[in-house]
Amino acid sequence: MAADEKNIKTPADSKKRTYSVQEIADILQISRSMAYNLCSQSLFKE
Repeated sequence: MAADEKNIKTPADSKKRTYSVQEIADILQISRSMAYNLCSQSLFKE
């Protein structure tokens, strides 16, 4: 499902503190594999 096909809240709009890899991919408009790559590089706060 493309990011523009659903209502995606940005981190500034959401009180959610944990995101799935798919949610990160959707928010950043990148592929899921790229989101996994970013996560494996510890670019996100745990």
